[in-house]
Amino acid sequence: MPASLNCRPPFWAVVLFLTATVPARADEALAFQGHTNEVNGVQSSPDGSRFATSSLDGTAKVWDAKTGKELLTLKGHTYYARAVAFSPDGTRVASTDGNGAAKVWDAKTGAELLTFKGHEVLRNVWSVAFSPDGTRAVTTSADSTARVWDAKTGAELLKIKGREKYLESAVFSPDGSRIVVGSWDWTAGVYDAKSGKELLPLQGHSGIVHGVAFSPDGKRIASAGQDGKAKVWDAATGKRLLTLEGHNKWLLSIAYSPDGLRLVTTSGDGTAKVWDAKTGDELFTVKGADKPVTAASFGPDATRLVTGYGDGWVRTWDLRTPTDSRPPQKVDAKPGK
Repeated sequence: MPASLNCRPPFWAVVLFLTATVPARADEALAFQGHTNEVNGVQSSPDGSRFATSSLDGTAKVWDAKTGKELLTLKGHTYYARAVAFSPDGTRVASTDGNGAAKVWDAKTGAELLTFKGHEVLRNVWSVAFSPDGTRAVTTSADSTARVWDAKTGAELLKIKGREKYLESAVFSPDGSRIVVGSWDWTAGVYDAKSGKELLPLQGHSGIVHGVAFSPDGKRIASAGQDGKAKVWDAATGKRLLTLEGHNKWLLSIAYSPDGLRLVTTSGDGTAKVWDAKTGDELFTVKGADKPVTAASFGPDATRLVTGYGDGWVRTWDLRTPTDSRPPQKVDAKPGK
């Protein structure tokens, strides 16, 4: 496995063109650039009106989801920005960096509200996610810990250290009682969100687990691995239910649609794929040049998808109606506040 702190393979500039797959085509709606380096985190706001991105250029940004207009640029990280997340009510944005910190911002004004301090400095904080009620946040780090924070005060509530390797991804269960964590030791684990006790190991990948996700009903867990496969697990028993195969390089992220019917994976093979979450059937492929797609997020009704790329570009996709591909609307990003 890679030895450097930045476990993800390097990303190169990419020009993407839409191609269709049977049985449906995704229509590229917007393509725009505002970051000057790799976009490595993307999340839609709960109401779908905005989305947030994080980048190796050291900033996080908030965008208008319909027009692609840049609304905010969030500056304050001393090193690159690694991940991004909206709070459940859409009023706050959290972002992480490569210097051991995570920050929370006002999603309307861009004001910095607080910093989570506790991870080792000069270490990547790989991920951040809010609890369903917005009162807590969880982060993972190259210091081999996941930490739970009070999202209003910034106080550290819990440290999870269940693995010898780096912990790269983590999210809360829909009821907030559990946390699933993906690790460099090729496993994922489910932990009690209050005590930090490991409840369930998830073993089956043959590479780093870069991404994890709970289904909206909390009954399933999805994971994305360096082995190029995504897996779906029974969240109560740990039984492997599905293996999603179709990418031909490493996976970088995975996410459920809000209705739980679809999954999206992103990969170093230059594609994002949308899958039927129950059967594992591939529904859509968003494909371009043979370069990595770094992150993806569904809109609230699962008909829109936003994807981030290693060249600093962001694209949105319409998943509603099969159509012939057409040139996307290019947007010149405008400076944020």
